[in-house]
Amino acid sequence: MCYSNIRHMKKICLIFVVMLTVAVASPTASAQFFSKDRIIYGGGFGFNITDDWLLLRLAPEIGYQLFSPWQISVGLNYQYSEYGIWGNTSYRSASHLLGYNVSTRLDFVRFGQTAPTKLFLYAAFIDEFDITHRHTYDRYSDFRAGIGIRQYFSSRSSLYLICAWTLWDNDDQWKWVQSDWNPHVSIGVQF
Repeated sequence: MCYSNIRHMKKICLIFVVMLTVAVASPTASAQFFSKDRIIYGGGFGFNITDDWLLLRLAPEIGYQLFSPWQISVGLNYQYSEYGIWGNTSYRSASHLLGYNVSTRLDFVRFGQTAPTKLFLYAAFIDEFDITHRHTYDRYSDFRAGIGIRQYFSSRSSLYLICAWTLWDNDDQWKWVQSDWNPHVSIGVQF
């Protein structure tokens, strides 16, 4: 791993530590900051489709409601991707990735009272390893940010949709190309 990637990971970890410190030190934080009622769990299913690429993702997660509009969570990821599936099929390959993610969601708009709908901001760091041919040394990391909508069907449970874009990845030859503007779309449920 090159030095610049280590610096980026340190920055991301520092941001999450600062956010957690602010939440704990917040004057609105009660003596019961850590409560079983604030634990959330669920997960998502995601996909990304381009001219010659198909990506499917399954990501169970567990998290914590820091305070009313803000959640953090960690999860496992499994991703299947296949290249050359449409269009130019002269080169075709498939891969399986296994990894983890650390994400945060911050609600900023709420509609309705009995079954509210909320818009939220989303950010996640994703770190994965290629397990296709036992090549666990092939590592992929990226930082994504986006926006989502959550529809509650009980006081704690909701269905959500997220559209996120890759802002940074660990590719040494990283540069913006048109495919970088394709969003990562995830659909999930949370309890």
